[in-house]
Amino acid sequence: SRTVLLHSFADRKMHDFFLERDYPAITELTRVAALLTPEFQMPDLLRQRLKMDTETFDKAVEKLVAQGAATIDMAGNVRAAESASTAWRKGYDQQISLRREQIYLMMRFAEAPQCRMTALIQHFGDTEDGLRPCGQCDFCAPTQSTAQTFRVPNREEERSLRAILDALDEAPNQTRATGRLHTELSTGALRNTEATNRKVFDHLLDALTRAGLITIATDQWTNPEGNLITFKKVSLTHEGRTLTGPLPPDLLLKDTAATSTSSRGKSSRSSVGTRPTKAAAKSEREATTATYTPEQKNLEAALRTWRKAEAEKTRKPAFIVFGDSVLHNLVIAAPKTLAELRTVNGIGQDKEDRFGADLIAICRAESVSPTNNKQPIKLTQKTATKETSSKPTLPQSSRPAPERSRERAEHQRPLPASLNAPGQGAASHITINAAVAAPRSQAATTKPLTPEQQALYDRLQNWRKSESERLNLPLFFVLATSTLHNIAQAHPQTLTDLRSIQGLGLEKIEKFGPGILEICRAS
Repeated sequence: SRTVLLHSFADRKMHDFFLERDYPAITELTRVAALLTPEFQMPDLLRQRLKMDTETFDKAVEKLVAQGAATIDMAGNVRAAESASTAWRKGYDQQISLRREQIYLMMRFAEAPQCRMTALIQHFGDTEDGLRPCGQCDFCAPTQSTAQTFRVPNREEERSLRAILDALDEAPNQTRATGRLHTELSTGALRNTEATNRKVFDHLLDALTRAGLITIATDQWTNPEGNLITFKKVSLTHEGRTLTGPLPPDLLLKDTAATSTSSRGKSSRSSVGTRPTKAAAKSEREATTATYTPEQKNLEAALRTWRKAEAEKTRKPAFIVFGDSVLHNLVIAAPKTLAELRTVNGIGQDKEDRFGADLIAICRAESVSPTNNKQPIKLTQKTATKETSSKPTLPQSSRPAPERSRERAEHQRPLPASLNAPGQGAASHITINAAVAAPRSQAATTKPLTPEQQALYDRLQNWRKSESERLNLPLFFVLATSTLHNIAQAHPQTLTDLRSIQGLGLEKIEKFGPGILEICRAS
């Protein structure tokens, strides 16, 4: 016979939810116990005095009775037990700890990199027979597994596996926390690889453990708030320390792509209603941030403050801006330029256009507090208003549709290259935003072109089309139509002339300046 273990991270969240539902917080039990007297009282009256919902009240009374702190008669009335004391608190804490330990043990069995059979035998106390691998489970014989498929690592994954072994070999007789190891390698040898994703990194560790090159153990520490945090430690085995040639042929990775493809429909439907509890999410976040350096902790706090402020502007949850996993990737990468920001997993073109300037400013430590973070936006609005008030503009509805589309393209164009140069201050951030906002007011006041200027404008349009096809980008990503109009009017002959044209930043000038000047000089 074969045994198949079906497991997902949502299972843990579901059991955490049941635990919090069935075991109210000790503060709720304390409130109920404080109102109990030696005389029986009707539960509805007590619940109304406490302003507590029925489910929480009933669970609290049930737990107090189980701990010997309360008594219930046949009619359901409740009173304090004759020998009631505060000793019930310790028993209740132990009961909750036991339930959490049971969930943890099951999760560890499902995720632990060790023989399934030895784990079961050791759980029932057999320490002698529990040290011999069975040779038949998915850990001992991955190629024979039917529920989980395995594959040979590709070249990039082999380099990542080597990087992990090399990092551990720097201190071969010491253990390393997996979280700290991931943080160090994500900014070093594993940077710009898929292994910067923590889930992918854990799959690599799992493969190394299955091949007998490393061992992973669990440990715990107490944070300043008194919460017990569980984490994993990794160390090299004798085989891992003495490995000199190629990676062993039995080093196989879980084929997660095949598994996710086959179960995508079911998992997407079954996990819709399952959300992590606040306590579990907080514990997971603390386990992650515990590996941060002081600088990374400061950056994480600044990013969270900024994200909260951005979410409040739209009155939406903070995760709509971006989730905690993307925030973690930003902390690890700490991008200082747009090029570095584009390599961060979870930052697409839309988020780069909307938040790129702010994120880079925060990573450069140019924005620290929410007040400072909002100040550039206010100044930008004032600057844009000042520029628009001096020139007449048509109402939005009265402008032709192509003109409005061109204005939207202006606002969506990439940020200028000055943002890619580390060391720019908050003033440059304000200038950039003002430059992006300005074209809307100028689009309605463009002057008609002379015949010579129109001819140059047509040649510039043909050049932009060829550049767009060469770069495989939309036309407005090369240059906006209003910018072509400005070039045709100015008829620049030098790079200095180009710098004075509205809509041309340093990046555009460096990239397209020679081609533009060649067309202008030929006319």
